[in-house]
Amino acid sequence: MSTTVTMKKAAAACTGLVAGKRQVVYFLFERTYERNVHPHTPEWHCCAVGVYEEVMRWVLRGADSCAGGMLQSRTGLIHPSNYVQAWRRVMDDPVEIDSAQKIYLKNGGSWDTPVPASKVDEVVRHLLKLGIGKGVEELAAAKTIEFGVQDCLQVVVDLYGVGGVIGQPWRVIKNHTVDLNGAGNPKLGPMRRTGSLQLPTFEAFSVSREVPPPGRRDNMVVCADNGPLEGISYQSQALSWCLDKFCYAAEMTRTGGTKTVIHAMTQAIDQITPLPDGTRVHLDRGQGSETRFDEIAASLGLGEKTDFQTISVPLGTLRDRDLLEALRAVLPSYVRFERATLT
Repeated sequence: MSTTVTMKKAAAACTGLVAGKRQVVYFLFERTYERNVHPHTPEWHCCAVGVYEEVMRWVLRGADSCAGGMLQSRTGLIHPSNYVQAWRRVMDDPVEIDSAQKIYLKNGGSWDTPVPASKVDEVVRHLLKLGIGKGVEELAAAKTIEFGVQDCLQVVVDLYGVGGVIGQPWRVIKNHTVDLNGAGNPKLGPMRRTGSLQLPTFEAFSVSREVPPPGRRDNMVVCADNGPLEGISYQSQALSWCLDKFCYAAEMTRTGGTKTVIHAMTQAIDQITPLPDGTRVHLDRGQGSETRFDEIAASLGLGEKTDFQTISVPLGTLRDRDLLEALRAVLPSYVRFERATLT
């Protein structure tokens, strides 16, 4: 599996009507290459378009890829919070999109066609919904139509923005049409958020009775605010869980909130303790995990039973029978941990 290497970031912006009000829309560009593709040929591409709240969702997904090691720098791993901060820095001083900038829409089957053939009908319906009938027939007939980016910013955001009908803004926003080396305009940068963070109380527990050494704290369970226990196969997934569940709200509340939340999660991992033996483990028999499920069932003396689909057993029993590796091999969606009940 390939690793993407990120080398440089840039942001452009312009203002226009989006969702009925005048807003700043950001165009994020990243220079990357694939580590296992030779020769390495770094290229710029427009990777996200939208108002601040939406492009930050994309940035945090990239931070998640950093946590899992799928997105790296030339020298190696990137800490997720550093990735978020790097994007925020370029967004603070974006170059301004030329008011004459246009996008050209045409449908076809090529990998980089502005409108993939499979999306034509949906795009046509969306344009009509926006009250834009001019050019729709030409688009359906594989002819080229054009829009001014600033004049029709809603079209750009709805079609190519984060979560848009097509997404993939590199199809229509080309880096050579935007002066990424131009002078920035800090007035277009997002306002700093200064709200008060309400940090979750994170806890981390090892599934084994022994606490793994720092940096290798895999096969763990995490939770926030004494909530449900979440099984984590690898330490990096704990950061991914944190990014997915808590960091967006933190970043929207306070600029830099991601770093604060991840630090709290990291501290919890540093203070990891073993789960009590009485913790209940619930397993479902599911596709892709049948062999390990049956292995656990056989060790528990359930091998002669038929048609049973679930197992519920104290964690201590799995530990005593040396079944933790089998448990870890069961897909996470089929495993639930339940706190020991105090009696």
